[in-house]
Amino acid sequence: MRLRRVVLALCAPALLALGMSACSSSDDTGASGGAANQAGAGNASSGGSSSSGDVEPPEQSGMTAAHNAVRANVRPAATPAIPPLVWSGAVAATAQAWADHCTFEHSGGKFGENIYATAGAPSSPAKVVGSWADEAEQYDYASNSCTDVCGHYTQVVWRNSARLGCGVSNCTKNSPFSGFSQWQFWVCNYDPPGNFNNQKPY
Repeated sequence: MRLRRVVLALCAPALLALGMSACSSSDDTGASGGAANQAGAGNASSGGSSSSGDVEPPEQSGMTAAHNAVRANVRPAATPAIPPLVWSGAVAATAQAWADHCTFEHSGGKFGENIYATAGAPSSPAKVVGSWADEAEQYDYASNSCTDVCGHYTQVVWRNSARLGCGVSNCTKNSPFSGFSQWQFWVCNYDPPGNFNNQKPY
């Protein structure tokens, strides 16, 4: 049996944003058993912690590592290297509060923000970050421009963003997917925010 996999993602329009007010949406077909979004893969082998002792909750395990793997492997290479993000419980609490609203739109808060939705089966930190990282193909560093959607990616690798916090909610209302009443909403917040006009991410 072949089921439809659906995923939506939006990047943050906040603070003199790079111009990504509406980002990406896609759907495709996948094989068997309720598989949901398979949009990319990231390196999420371990969780991350911050200098203040904040630790990712189990459902977010690997989110910091997945982000930092992307930051460590940008092309062209960053000189000096982009510092790794650290997990912030306070930033995560803000992200989780918005995820719990189960409304697929940006919060309009003070942090940079990437959002992602999927239906059909739960996603994972590796897949969520991987979908954003895949936008690197649409970003031209030399001209600091996008050929398509790339604002998720540029926020992930924004050098001056130092703290990360994410939330996820299994939603039963406000589904953005036709035919799916249950869906999953992921929110990542970045402090300080990125994607400022006329600035390269690193």
